Amino acid sequence: MSEQMTDERLKQCLSLGQSGVGIPGEWTVALCREIARLRKQLADICGARAAGEHGMNIKELLTAGLKANGYDGLVNMNGDPCGCLLGDLMPCENFVSGEDCQAGYKGPPTPDIAADGGTWAIYLTKEAAQAAQEKSDAK
Repeated sequence: MSEQMTDERLKQCLSLGQSGVGIPGEWTVALCREIARLRKQLADICGARAAGEHGMNIKELLTAGLKANGYDGLVNMNGDPCGCLLGDLMPCENFVSGEDCQAGYKGPPTPDIAADGGTWAIYLTKEAAQAAQEKSDAK
């Protein structure tokens, strides 16, 4: 992906923040730079489609990036904790304001998640997911 294309996409992204979308200016710049960086990384991994040549949206870009790095989903531990798997990524459709979402690994449910009928949880590290699985298997 050319630097010119990255610069153009950054300008487009920045214009969204100035058009009343409601994203604070400093955060908009950081988000747009991260999107541009991710687009370039995905272009290297996935080819022109990932570079946005054929209209990938943020959810598709995020899914591709998570898969490429071996993650199973996202988790948000702030407020009312939640998680989602790649197959049903961002069911809340709250990505832009979901800046607290972090990439993670699927493992067995924690006791509170299991009490609510959940069958899995997202852990921030592979080690934590593996330790939880080993503890679950030992029961």
